[in-house]
Amino acid sequence: MFACYHGREDVVANLVQMNADLLIADSQGQTALLIAASSNNLAILSSVYDERIVNCEDTNGWTPLFHAVNVGFEPGIHYLLQHKADINHKDKSGWTVLMLACSNGAQNIIQILFKYNPDKEMLNQNEESAEDIIIKYSRRSSLVTLLQLQTPHSDALAKLLHELSLDKYYPVLRTQQIGLNEFSRMNEQDLKDAGITLLGPRRKMYLAICKLKGEEYKKD
Repeated sequence: MFACYHGREDVVANLVQMNADLLIADSQGQTALLIAASSNNLAILSSVYDERIVNCEDTNGWTPLFHAVNVGFEPGIHYLLQHKADINHKDKSGWTVLMLACSNGAQNIIQILFKYNPDKEMLNQNEESAEDIIIKYSRRSSLVTLLQLQTPHSDALAKLLHELSLDKYYPVLRTQQIGLNEFSRMNEQDLKDAGITLLGPRRKMYLAICKLKGEEYKKD
């Protein structure tokens, strides 16, 4: 574990050749594989890989894949998912790696996870989906991700307006066939024309649109 943490490829290779026990875990439930998943070193990760512990948990319920996602270890994420890591595993709080990536605003990681078909409708202990989390954290450049996270049973615009405490305006927009995609392209004048006549709510909506698109809010 010490060698994995410090990136000592030579030491790790020697220990593996000497049949070091890869199943041993420390007091936090961390195995060599769990530590290697945070190392950003694919050589070490592949050296200590063992199918029996690819989905082992630490005391927080995090698997090696969680650790790789958390540090943005892209090659490691691909490697683990190609070697039987469970993309829909839930930690002690009911979070999945997709939820974790969404909370971090990690666009590249989210796109990688999408390639392995994660369950987008799973809920954590707070009854939040990955879609809810991307809205809750209002991450920059999150619009494309939010659109991809939508499912036939979800309405991202309704959830976004709820987070803004502007639920009462949802019927106003939906009766005009305005969904999230259309909403995201609106400017302040468009919102006013759509019936959002009060300045406060209109500015609040436009600020949210700017955040989703990764743009700076420009006050008139």
